[in-house]
Amino acid sequence: MCIDCSCGFCDDSLTGCCEYNGQNDCMIDPGLPEQCAMMNNNFPAFAGYGYACGGVETSRTSLPNGCGCQPTPHSPCTYNRDWGTREDKCYICTASDLAEGESCETCKDCLSNCPNSDCISTSSTVEEFMLCLHSITDVCRASCHYSCMKN
Repeated sequence: MCIDCSCGFCDDSLTGCCEYNGQNDCMIDPGLPEQCAMMNNNFPAFAGYGYACGGVETSRTSLPNGCGCQPTPHSPCTYNRDWGTREDKCYICTASDLAEGESCETCKDCLSNCPNSDCISTSSTVEEFMLCLHSITDVCRASCHYSCMKN
């Protein structure tokens, strides 16, 4: 499986929230802090506090934090920042994706089944979606994590 430090979390310009630190681990990347901070509700299926590359928030993706490519469970984890395109690496839906209404319709459908989610169908801007996501329980949002992946 090939991934990169961003673990799918990127800002709207497709800049990863985390980057390789030169020691096969991840550190905070130049991605926009207001979009990469978990408490700002930019990632529909992921709620929490701190920065997206903190590790705890990314555990639902079942991808080892800071790992590049691990062909089998027994092979070492190595990292190559050149694997994949920026679009491939940014596979977690964002509030901006929900507002654009093109790539994350399954995410929107899943979230609309959560309690207190009536605002999903009436939101149209990034800010409205971020406010709406705040009203949906973390547990219900987390249950949509597979639906909220672009690839």
